[in-house]
Amino acid sequence: MFDNYLFMYRASAVFVGVYEPTKQKLLEMFPENLSALAHFFEGL
Repeated sequence: MFDNYLFMYRASAVFVGVYEPTKQKLLEMFPENLSALAHFFEGL
């Protein structure tokens, strides 16, 4: 059970440390009407 908590925290750290900054940067690059593309490319 302790291993599951470790995995959960590592996954959260990756999400906050990589996914969110990438999303913010892509949202800045794409115009408002193409923001769906930013969400698509950040998930790749």
